[in-house]
Amino acid sequence: MIAVLGVIFLAGGASAYITKSATTTVCEACGMEIEKDAPSTYSILSSDQTVHYGCCPICAEIVGIYYNNSEVSGKCFACSRAITLTIQNGNLTSTSPTGSAYNISVVFGAMCMKNKIVCSNACAESVRGTYDWAADLPLKTTVQSFGIAKTKYSQFTIGYKPITIPNLVYGLIGSGIILLALAPVSWAVMKRRYRAQPIEGKPKE
Repeated sequence: MIAVLGVIFLAGGASAYITKSATTTVCEACGMEIEKDAPSTYSILSSDQTVHYGCCPICAEIVGIYYNNSEVSGKCFACSRAITLTIQNGNLTSTSPTGSAYNISVVFGAMCMKNKIVCSNACAESVRGTYDWAADLPLKTTVQSFGIAKTKYSQFTIGYKPITIPNLVYGLIGSGIILLALAPVSWAVMKRRYRAQPIEGKPKE
């Protein structure tokens, strides 16, 4: 029974740890925990083909600047169209999509939770008309947002930051290991007690 409980605790804790590690990451600029697949999460592909993450367009550009040659990928906050910013030698060199229907800009809220990238003027107006917190926020062109990122660059320590694992998860894993370690000891004690008991009908020696 002890071994079974140990396996259950250990499996539950390990499963929770693996699930969070696989789905959650940390913005390499500000340290905010984010879901990898969330619509507002940005991935930054550096020149060595390593993927990094940012929580908002400004943080993502800061991370992109740090890796010097990189590609920042995100989604329009209004319509989910893929948006790509290419950085070469620490400078913004191109954006996608392009064309008369598009005008990539950032609804600038001066904080990560309110900085949202959009692919067109129509999407920008949709965001400002839909969300009260965005109603009076200014729009920044990609050149302007990149300038803000360059200005803020020195304020951040860029690089890998570990995710926070709840203490409960570590508790489950630790309890599982302890119970599994105790199981053979408990079994040995039980066997010794059983052997020490006199057999019915047999006189004690």
